Amino acid sequence: MSPPDFTAVATSVAHELATPLSVVSLSLQLLRSELAARDADAEEIELVDAALRNLQLVELQAGRLRDLDPDREPRLQVQQTDVTELIRLLVADLDRTLLIEHVTRTVVPDELVAEVDPARIRQLLYTLLSNAAKYCPAGRAVVVTARQDGPDLVLAVRDEGHSVAPEGAERLFERYERRRDDVPGAGLGLYLARRYAQGHGGELRLLPADDDVGNTFEARLPSPNVGARSA
Repeated sequence: MSPPDFTAVATSVAHELATPLSVVSLSLQLLRSELAARDADAEEIELVDAALRNLQLVELQAGRLRDLDPDREPRLQVQQTDVTELIRLLVADLDRTLLIEHVTRTVVPDELVAEVDPARIRQLLYTLLSNAAKYCPAGRAVVVTARQDGPDLVLAVRDEGHSVAPEGAERLFERYERRRDDVPGAGLGLYLARRYAQGHGGELRLLPADDDVGNTFEARLPSPNVGARSA
C-alpha cells in the first residue's frame, strides 16, 4: 500500500480543524459581546480582540493547508480594507510573540484603503514577517511598508538578515524550498504567499539586494480604487 499523498493528508487535517476552531471563535465572540454589554475595561476587551485576531491566524494557517493543491485556486473574498489598520494590528500582535527579539517599524500612510481579501493579505504579511523573524538576527530591524503606486497597492517587508544570493531568489518560492536547512519550517510559506498575491492579479518577489545585509520581499497588487491619506 503506497503512503497517502501529502496534499490529501493536509486537506483532511484542515477539514478536521475547521469545527473546533469555529467553536472557539464563536465562544470568544460571545465573550466579547458580554464584556461590551457590561462596559468592561478597554484592556479586557482588547485582550479578547487580540485572542480573536490570533485565532484568525490559526484559522488561516489551517486554511492554507487546503491551498497546497496546485489545481485549487485560493478563494478570495475581496472587500474594501484599511490596509494601514490591518498592518498595525498584525505587527502589534507579533511584537509580543514572533518579533519580540526584533526592532519592528511600520512605514504606512495614516489610511490606505484597497480592494483586497484582508484574510489573504494578513496571511501573506504574516508569512513574510515570520520569515524575517526566523532569518534576521535578534536585535536587528524588521520594517513593514505599504504605499499606493498609481493603481497598485505595494506591500513590502525588509529584514536585516544575510542577503539571499540573486541566483537563489526565485527558488525560494518553490514548494518545500527553504533558505537554510537548520531553520525549522516546511518550505511552504513563500509558495503560498506568492499564490495569494497572484490570486489578486499581482506578484510577490524578492528585490535584488544592494549589499550583503538585508532582504526585501515586495508584493505589488493591482487594486481598484486604492487610495492613501497621510497627515
